[in-house]
Amino acid sequence: MREVDFLPSWYVRMRRRRRLLILQVWATLALAAGIIAWSLLIARNTRVAAQTLNALRDQVAQTNAQLAQMERLEGLRRQWRQKAEALSRMGLHVEASRVLGRIAEVMPRELALTSFSMDIEETARQTTGAARVAMKEQAAAPVDRRLRVTLAGAAPTDVELATFLTELNKIPFLEHVAPTYARDRREGGHLLREFEVTFTINLNCPEG
Repeated sequence: MREVDFLPSWYVRMRRRRRLLILQVWATLALAAGIIAWSLLIARNTRVAAQTLNALRDQVAQTNAQLAQMERLEGLRRQWRQKAEALSRMGLHVEASRVLGRIAEVMPRELALTSFSMDIEETARQTTGAARVAMKEQAAAPVDRRLRVTLAGAAPTDVELATFLTELNKIPFLEHVAPTYARDRREGGHLLREFEVTFTINLNCPEG
């Protein structure tokens, strides 16, 4: 038998519309949930990107600070190198009072000094071809500097003079100790040995 539908047509249309409305509501909720989830993901990614950017900025700032410090250290290194080169060109500093004091310590009591002079001698160093190539960046040619000291005095006899020369030769920083002359001189009825002694002191800065 053929089924007979007793429901009015408007009721059928209402149920259909109701189902469609429910589907639309669920679809809207799903879309809203997706949008919320997408927004949260974007927010999280934005936060992570911001943190990464801040970390990179901190690294860049730290690197810039290190570069600035390295530039300052490089500037100081250049200054020290220039000062070292200037000191090397000037040579070692020797105080006349210390030289005289050391001489007075070894001088016999009977001996007397009458004059004391100091002169700086500079001579060009002999260098090989390889050394000249290695020093081509230097502003001036290498110079050998030595302090020449001349002492003049009087001793009662040659014994005191010989003792004085022996003691001078024992001083480590004195080089080429030698008498220039020794001759007799009469003063106040006494016969004295007048002498002159020279020696040198190396003023070159130690290499290395």
